[in-house]
Amino acid sequence: MVRIAPFSVRIAENNKEKKTSTGIRTQIAETGNADAQWRNLCTAGGVVALIQLALVVISMAVAFTLGREPGTADGYFAMFQESRLEAILRLDFPTLIQLCLFPITAFGIYAAFQRTHRGSRP
Repeated sequence: MVRIAPFSVRIAENNKEKKTSTGIRTQIAETGNADAQWRNLCTAGGVVALIQLALVVISMAVAFTLGREPGTADGYFAMFQESRLEAILRLDFPTLIQLCLFPITAFGIYAAFQRTHRGSRP
């Protein structure tokens, strides 16, 4: 018997109850599966956040090395005729990809908060 403050707890009896009860085993298995799913969502959100960071760096590098966008429609047509890759990069294509990835990052952040603040739901 272990004595903790005003309460006394029998550890051996609690362990026997956990070993013999199948309901507790089922709850533990379900909790493990749910944790694995949250962990996968957190991992996906983290990987996508790193991809977004790389896309921001690429956009900044393109802006600094290739210069500003042309001011006229003729300038855009000339840019596309010279180099399609440069034209796509200068038209902020990496930023468009980044915006499409934001929902995955948002769900990853939600999953991280869900795992850490499980007991504080109203």
